[in-house]
Amino acid sequence: MYDAGGAVRMRTALEGFLDIAPVGDELWALSQTRLTRISAKDGSLIASDVMAYVDPNGRFLQSSTAPQLPIWHAAKPVLVRAAPAGTEVPGPGGDLILPVAESRWLLWHAGQLRLWRTTIGEAWRQQHGDPGARPIDAQLILDGRLCVIAHQRAAADEIRLTVAQVSDGAQNTQLRLPGVSQLAIAARRGLAFARIGERFSVFDLRFGRWLRDLVVPEGTLDTAVDDGLQWIALGTAHGLELVRVDALATPSAATAREPEAGDAGEPGEPSNGTSLEGPAAPQPEATPIVEELAPPVVEPPAVPAEPPTFPDEPLVRLDPVTATPTASDEQVSHAIELRIQLMGALAAAAIAEGWDSGRIAKPDPARPPFADEVGGLLRLTSGRQPDELMSAVARLRAIEELVVQNDQEREPHLMPLDVLAIDCQLTPLSVAILFAILAPRLRGELARLYGILSNDPGRAIVDEHLIGQLLAQLGGGDTAEIARELDGDRPLRRFGLVQVGDGERPFAALSVDPLVVRYVANFDLDAEPDPHLVTRGSDRELDELHLPRAVIDKALRYLAAARDDGPARIVVRGRTGCGRHTLLAALAARARRALGVIDLSTMPRDAQRLPAALAGALRRAKLRGLLPCIDGLEIAGADDPDAKIQLGIVLREHPGPIAVRLPTEARVPLD
Repeated sequence: MYDAGGAVRMRTALEGFLDIAPVGDELWALSQTRLTRISAKDGSLIASDVMAYVDPNGRFLQSSTAPQLPIWHAAKPVLVRAAPAGTEVPGPGGDLILPVAESRWLLWHAGQLRLWRTTIGEAWRQQHGDPGARPIDAQLILDGRLCVIAHQRAAADEIRLTVAQVSDGAQNTQLRLPGVSQLAIAARRGLAFARIGERFSVFDLRFGRWLRDLVVPEGTLDTAVDDGLQWIALGTAHGLELVRVDALATPSAATAREPEAGDAGEPGEPSNGTSLEGPAAPQPEATPIVEELAPPVVEPPAVPAEPPTFPDEPLVRLDPVTATPTASDEQVSHAIELRIQLMGALAAAAIAEGWDSGRIAKPDPARPPFADEVGGLLRLTSGRQPDELMSAVARLRAIEELVVQNDQEREPHLMPLDVLAIDCQLTPLSVAILFAILAPRLRGELARLYGILSNDPGRAIVDEHLIGQLLAQLGGGDTAEIARELDGDRPLRRFGLVQVGDGERPFAALSVDPLVVRYVANFDLDAEPDPHLVTRGSDRELDELHLPRAVIDKALRYLAAARDDGPARIVVRGRTGCGRHTLLAALAARARRALGVIDLSTMPRDAQRLPAALAGALRRAKLRGLLPCIDGLEIAGADDPDAKIQLGIVLREHPGPIAVRLPTEARVPLD
């Protein structure tokens, strides 16, 4: 066994073992008739027990969510137990067994994939894969939200990957990969790593897309990857080598393209609307193609007739499934630093342009008051400081190239700023506007540069007119386009990323919430205290709640179904102490979230300030990834009808999910 540095950590001799699986702090080695357990720390023997006969042509298969339940994957797969040593078959078994948890199993047989629960039996069944194909591998990816199954027909030089939802079995996507000799799955990232000829190809399993090709080093016999695809282990005749993914990047990766359905000579046609094929060979002269990654379309789970069944692990839809940050802390820090330098260079170039035109100039007693400034504002003069302008523009172009180069090298890894752009549908111009507004919060010197550029001590640090002066140096976005991006119905303001202060545009102050700054800069969000938002996790499973089963079942089916009317709105009414917070926390946990409790009794009682305070708390909950739960809404603004109207508008227009906790007889404020 090797450590993270590639050195041998321990070595032990085991007679006749077929395969080894890491289970906790132990290594389980299985022979045809014996299970040997040794310590993963020092190789000492823990136990050696006689086992029933197992197929010598099998191997260990472990689920990412239940690695303590190793499966011996053979013609007739079985679960391997250690106490006592033996094998068993969960439920009816099948050609493939993949554990989700101790009492939940994914079983595939003859083209049928089912979720088997020990307590209730079959939870759902879906048609997946070719009935005549053999399952060779499987894994649960993205924290158990999706499962991927690899099939191969006998004597066929092709592997087919089927990706399905664990909640209801609906198919996500399908890939066909010809010529694969080795396959590995990075479960946490949801990526497939395949050796195809003399290259490694990386695929995004959630969207069914080829991402990049990597070089196979000479002499590589076997490979393994970690669950985040950060390290690749290369086994050779001389030992083991650990390398980073970027170390194997191909020179032509930037020009490779993904094949389109129907390309001549490319493998296969799509079998349905979500089927995608493998990558074409890299084309050195091809033009790079950038495609928008759309979230997979999932049909709502079918509602069975009598009796109602309790769905197993439905990942409820509170928001559309989007991207997650994948860039390392070092990559994010470097990219943010380059963008801050870019903002400084933009300000310096804009200031130099003001010097050159005379818009920013010393008073000249020999000329009329403000004569130079008037000429500069009306663009009547230029050439006053050409050397300063040329130097500032040259520095700007150099930093701009560094930013572009760094973004290309980081692809396909996403920074928090990239994820924010995807989640909020931000255009490149609106991303530039957002960063220009928050940049002085990350580097205080920029605030002084902005002040010099505005040349007016009465103006705010950042306003719409200043943004136009900055971005004009990049040649992107005229004043009309910038003004449109800052309108109230556009994403920057509709999602609460940017707030417009008092005054008239374009000189009204522009600001961002401190939490947005922390999110973009990849700082710890919990380090920013919030007086009106309390995070609460789930301490109970839905099965443990003493609530009517039909109520929970109805809520889960509604939240698991696709909706076209916006994010979820959940209202829970009941008496004090009946478990409303507990239910909402358990529902949020099914969406991999925690509950963010917003108590209106802690907010200002002023009817004019309360709606804005609530909108701010909801916005901060969304940035933290919480499901906001509003308490005390039934008494908020009770004496002011206008305040109740404004609160209702805030609830309806918030672009994220909301839960409301009310007494039994309270009126739902969304009516």
